[in-house]
Amino acid sequence: MKKLVSWLLTVAMIASLGAMPAMAEESVIKESESGFYYIEANGEQAKLSAASQDKFIQVDGLYFKDMNGNGSLDV
Repeated sequence: MKKLVSWLLTVAMIASLGAMPAMAEESVIKESESGFYYIEANGEQAKLSAASQDKFIQVDGLYFKDMNGNGSLDV
């Protein structure tokens, strides 16, 4: 009986691993075939692109390009 319970728990754990990628949030920052990174326009979000994904910062739910690399949104 213990082997059956152990086996069923193992099967349940393995099955739950398959659901993890479906629950993962898809990244807003995507990589193009040419190696550039971009963010699609959506509602108030403007379309952005950059050579590095580190050039994007998020403020109040919107993404911006950090042109001077200081990590904050400047005027």
